[in-house]
Amino acid sequence: MFHLLVGDKDCAAGDCLITVEISGLPQDPADPSYPALSAVRAKFLAYFNNQQPSRHYKQFAPPIAVALTGSVFFDVDHSAGAVGPAGLKPSSAWEIHRLTNITFEP
Repeated sequence: MFHLLVGDKDCAAGDCLITVEISGLPQDPADPSYPALSAVRAKFLAYFNNQQPSRHYKQFAPPIAVALTGSVFFDVDHSAGAVGPAGLKPSSAWEIHRLTNITFEP
């Protein structure tokens, strides 16, 4: 699973950030969600030349434009301000959780 922190291009603090989760894959490839989750993971990894992301957040300058599709989810396991690097923690527990599509630089 990968966690992304996204905001608009002028975002510099938690009030304008949201956590986005690229989920792990179901164990059963016959699971109905498998194709969409597999495709979004493949697009994410391909954009970064199939290099496995590090366990640490990386901020990109200039920011990378993305269009996202997924479900809105209130994550009761993470309180507001608990996820992310210092100074860039979303101030809400709302997430896009189970991203189902990502388009880079639309």
